[in-house]
Formats: sequence, structure tokens, C-alpha cells
Amino acid sequence: MVFAHFEILPLNFLTENAAPVGFLLMIIILSFVVAAEYRRQAKLQQEKILSTNRQFTNQQRRINEQLEGMVQHRTAELETALQELSEANEALKEFSTKDSLTGIKNRHYFDTIFEQEWKRASRQNYPLSLLLMDIDFFKKVNDTYGHLAGDECLREVASTINSELKRPADIVARYGGEEFVALLPYIENENALEFANRIRHRVEASTYIADGNELKVTLSIGVSTVAPTEDDELKDMISAADIALYEAKNSGRNRVRNAGQLLVHSHRVAS
Repeated sequence: MVFAHFEILPLNFLTENAAPVGFLLMIIILSFVVAAEYRRQAKLQQEKILSTNRQFTNQQRRINEQLEGMVQHRTAELETALQELSEANEALKEFSTKDSLTGIKNRHYFDTIFEQEWKRASRQNYPLSLLLMDIDFFKKVNDTYGHLAGDECLREVASTINSELKRPADIVARYGGEEFVALLPYIENENALEFANRIRHRVEASTYIADGNELKVTLSIGVSTVAPTEDDELKDMISAADIALYEAKNSGRNRVRNAGQLLVHSHRVAS
């Protein structure tokens, strides 16, 4: 516009409005510059946020991996501890059911299993056979050779009896002193008598080494068989086997005697 005033440039619309146009162009250019700078700053901010998010994600992943590793480690430790506890419990349970001297089952275990088996046989109507066994003249063994020899003799006889039991359902236990008891589910009376005589022959034919001494002993055995019902009581079966045992002893020992009609409910005895 100055140049037009001094007639350096021709006077026209452009030269007359050069200042406003230039100002407008400057505003437009500055707007583009500001917008570009804004976009640049926004992009930098976005990249910064993304970088922070990646760092946070990586850190969170590392923390999760560490936590997962710790959980797996603690889980493994807990599983090991539970396994050891279970094994210890099973060992304790097994120990509590064994007779400490002979290594076979004890009286408490027998009483528990006998009651369970009795109830099951009553429901399902199958026979049970009971063998009550006593070492003949065992007091003489203790008096002659001493209690250490007597203890070894008990262990050997228990092992002989136990070796004859082949089925998992059969149970042999120390009943008290020099007495042993065997419970045979699903065994009829005739087979129970054969089994009792086989045990008696095995013991009679054996020579036991006890505390450096050779011992020969025999067994007297009472046999009782019954297919129980809800009206029967297991104590009657034990009583019948006990009476049969004393009959075996009174008739000369080293014998097997059958309870037969001695049971209260004799018509239910298997023959």
C-alpha cells in the first residue's frame, strides 16, 4: 500500500488491501503452525502414554508371573505336605490296627471288622465262619524256655496261620494271650473245618526256632459257622466257637471241633 501511494506499484484491489490480506495470511499460517505443533505434542503425549502403558503392562505381567510362580511353588509345597500327612496317617492307622508282638491284626481291629461283616452278611444273607485257635500248653513254653522264647513262638505261629489266608476278605488277629481268631466270609461250615484242619496240621508239622531253642507246639481250634439275620447276635457265634474250642482241649488237644448245634439259632448254621 505504501508503494502504491508513492506510485511505485499500481493502485488496485490487491495493493489497497495488502495489509489485511497479509495479516489474514499470517493468521492462517500461524493457525497451521499451531495446529501442527498441537498435533506433534498430541502425538508425543500419545506415544508417552503408550510407552507408559507398555511399561505398566510389562510390569504387571512380571508381577503376575512372579505371583503365579509363587502360587505354583506354594501349591506344590502344600500337595507334598498333604501327601506326607496322608502317608503318616495311613502308617498310624496301620500301626493302630496291628498287634505289636505278632504283627498280625489286633483284637480291636477284629472286633470292628467282625461287626461290619456281620451286618453285611445279615443284609446279603451269606455265611460267616469263625475259627478260635489256642496254642496247647503254651504256659509250659514260657516256664521252660522263658518269655522271650514264648514271644518268638507266638510270632511264628501267627505267621503260619496268616500264611494260610489267601483271600483279601479273610482276617486273622491275635485274640488275647496265646489265642488267635480268623474270620472267613462266604465260607460254609465244611470248608471252614477243612481250613481249620489244614492250619492245625501246618502248626503240628512245623519246628519253630525261638530264642535258640527248637519248639514243637500244637493248636486246638473251635469252628463256628452261621448265616446271620437281624435276630441273631454276633456274641452267640463267638460263644459257640469258644465252647467248641474248649471241647477240642478237653478231648485231648491238637484237635478241631465244630460248634454245630451249639449256636442259639442252630437252624441257621451252615452244614
